Amino acid sequence: MFAAFKDIWGNQALLAGLGKAVETGKLAHAYLIMGAEGTQKETLAHAIASAILCDAPTATGGACGHCSSCGFLRGGGHPDCHAIYPDGQSLK
Repeated sequence: MFAAFKDIWGNQALLAGLGKAVETGKLAHAYLIMGAEGTQKETLAHAIASAILCDAPTATGGACGHCSSCGFLRGGGHPDCHAIYPDGQSLK
């Protein structure tokens, strides 16, 4: 479930703003990520989680990709990151 802001194409202003929020510790309590299919919504959510949980974030607020926390995320086993996916038309 690891992703970095650099993995996302387009909307660089949004990515810069999110990176700044992570860097300064001024994240909102929640983000609603929505858009058409194929617009990297899931990748963005993973990039935000990776940046928040990274032990050594980059200068632009993104995940480093090399620390132990990023390693756990890459393997899908970070204890503080859980993805919930719909099962049909409802969440279970």
